[in-house]
Amino acid sequence: ADGSSAFGKDKQWGYFPGVGAAWQVKEENFLKNVDFITDLKIRTSYGITGSQNGADDFSSLGLWSGGSSYLGNPGTAPQQIANPDLGWEQTTQFNTGFDLSLFEGRLAFSFDYYRKYTSDGIISSPLAATTGFSSYTKNQIEISNRGYELGISSTNIKGKDFNWTTSFNISGNKNKIEKLSAPVKFGSRDLIWNIEGSPLYSFYLYKELYVDPQTGNVVYDDYNKDGKITAADRQVYGSVWPKFFGGMGNNFAYKGLDLGVFFSFSYGNKVYNHNRFFGEAGGARDANRIIFASNVDRWQKPGDVTNTPRPDGINNNNYKDDGSRWLEDASFLRLRSLVLGYTLPKSITERVKLDRVRLSVTANNLFLITNYTGLDPESSASSSQNAQGIDLGTPPQPRSFQFGINVSL
Repeated sequence: ADGSSAFGKDKQWGYFPGVGAAWQVKEENFLKNVDFITDLKIRTSYGITGSQNGADDFSSLGLWSGGSSYLGNPGTAPQQIANPDLGWEQTTQFNTGFDLSLFEGRLAFSFDYYRKYTSDGIISSPLAATTGFSSYTKNQIEISNRGYELGISSTNIKGKDFNWTTSFNISGNKNKIEKLSAPVKFGSRDLIWNIEGSPLYSFYLYKELYVDPQTGNVVYDDYNKDGKITAADRQVYGSVWPKFFGGMGNNFAYKGLDLGVFFSFSYGNKVYNHNRFFGEAGGARDANRIIFASNVDRWQKPGDVTNTPRPDGINNNNYKDDGSRWLEDASFLRLRSLVLGYTLPKSITERVKLDRVRLSVTANNLFLITNYTGLDPESSASSSQNAQGIDLGTPPQPRSFQFGINVSL
């Protein structure tokens, strides 16, 4: 049980039970004598957890604030509408998996599959302006998640002088907004929305089909088939979530030398390259904007086949801020880190009365493989979770080098 004063008077307490079980299969008679299986355990669990993320300390209360002067007289005014029914967000989760170790631990697997359902999700829900408030905090959204996590580790070579180990992990998750009475948008650019039936933080855009070779204008998908392009033709077109992601590390050791190499990867997530929106405007933006080289390939005369339309001004047909042209695949493979070390022999360290001395050099972000045309596929214009997936003037992750010495007395 847990209580929080952030919620309404009758909603402050939540009760979150859980249960788990495991079967040590290796100890059963039919596996005891199977030598190549070192360990096998099957496990499962079910439980409910509570969250108050999204609710501030006084979210359920009607608040007033000072500084609301009128005709030169000091005054107070409503700051926040009350919601006494605000309560705990709850997530029910079922999990099952196994741990398997083979060949005296030389090869090991860990796998988990889960299903989660979040009810009474806490969000800032929009209100009609006639109420005097733009939004209020309430339990409104329901979200489902299902996914997997797989980890593999191996000792590839284990010798007197040379050792090599590998670790690999991959995860995938699919989420869906199961219930939401009204769409909720995030950020000032109107690009990312939460919409019932779609993944969290989906891009809500006009789908661009092609550039008409005769006119140089963008042809959009008439989503509602009414013969004209209006706001009703915007559609969910990708999300910030990857289909899968993970990493792989290799560690090598030869006598006093050691080398660690770690790669990370992501596949299927999207990033809205807002830099291109400004840079491909054909010079229509202010003079301080960088004009992208893709403008050279823009449509210029009937018959031109290109993906860059003719300039027609700011936020007109060919340069809609919420067009799909600037939404890009942000899949990547990155060499996240490389660490090279050398431990001095005991014969040297003992002379100076030291137990261990290790010299090392660490390099981060040595190379990146991606089709994303921006500076970094992991870019985000905001530190907010809700604004991930938008690249606007975001510096890339730096390539860095560090040198170190470890001394043990």
